[in-house]
Amino acid sequence: SCPHCGSAARPAVLLFGEDYASRHEAGGQAEEWAAWKQRVLDALAADRSKRLVVIEIGAGTAVPSVRDAGESLLRRAGSRQCTLVRINPTPMLGDNTTDGVLSIKWGGEAAIAHINECVRKLARES
Repeated sequence: SCPHCGSAARPAVLLFGEDYASRHEAGGQAEEWAAWKQRVLDALAADRSKRLVVIEIGAGTAVPSVRDAGESLLRRAGSRQCTLVRINPTPMLGDNTTDGVLSIKWGGEAAIAHINECVRKLARES
């Protein structure tokens, strides 16, 4: 748990070998996840200029629950306001032909390091 607020230190994250149902339901995370999604969708509906980017790293076909979560947000928000970025060493056939989906062939660790580097650079520039 987080030493500052006591919340789950790793909310809504699933690692290989973990049971999705027990991990997702632990500590009321299912309710928190649903409430967060609704707040995001409400914010998008209130301001059509807002955009949501969902980054899915390493889900592949072995973790359909993660893929379903991103696809659900894309369907509900629409491809004009939501982009689903899938990063996986073996991209799914057809992902890049689906509106709102960008599939990038890349390993998760390298992708996260690069995203972190870019975010830090942007923070220094602002």
